[in-house]
Amino acid sequence: MQEIGEGQGGFTDSFNVGSNFGHDVTNLGDIDGDGINDIAVGEMGYINSDSSGNFYGRAWVLLLNANGTVKKNIEINSGKGGFTGDIKSGDRFGWSIAKIPDLDGDSVPELAIAAPNDQSPANGNGVVYILFLKGVPQVSVAHIAAPALQVQVYPNPANSMLHFDFGQTAPSEATVQLFDMQGRLLLSQELQTHSNPGIDVSGINTAGVYYLQINNNGSILHKKILIEK
Repeated sequence: MQEIGEGQGGFTDSFNVGSNFGHDVTNLGDIDGDGINDIAVGEMGYINSDSSGNFYGRAWVLLLNANGTVKKNIEINSGKGGFTGDIKSGDRFGWSIAKIPDLDGDSVPELAIAAPNDQSPANGNGVVYILFLKGVPQVSVAHIAAPALQVQVYPNPANSMLHFDFGQTAPSEATVQLFDMQGRLLLSQELQTHSNPGIDVSGINTAGVYYLQINNNGSILHKKILIEK
């Protein structure tokens, strides 16, 4: 078991009394490309330090290590984490929080965050914000500098073998991981890129959309595939 909280589990920020950090949590899948699932956490009782009001609320994206500790905590709040909305006293932003499958085609999921007591346009009507996440760049220089990865994946839809064409200039080894829409790792396999590689997806029992993460010597590519049954 790994606990995450103020001063615990690698979390580097602090809370006020009654913050309710963890009031809701959602699994984002691997958004920073390190092969480890990340999470988003609501803190609906947060008190804005610049105001006298209560229950503004905020949310966090937590990038995790393999042992469950926090590698990086990213605050989502007015003017922070790329958030452009106006959170006000009593909104309780972060009351509930949910991952949404990729809406804008960038292979990164989106995030829905509720503020049930939002004061506009009418007092206490509430709103839900849809946040278009853009992923988080790797801190490793090798990952930042790596050239774009070009891989053909076929057939798509698939129901048995899924094949990969890396081209003749790709490094000789690659790691392919298959995730479901909830970010759960279903399959991981090492491939030799120059030998017409493929993975067997016939053991996936549920038809639908899945995510592939392909790592070829530090160059990472995400693709959606459809598995048919």
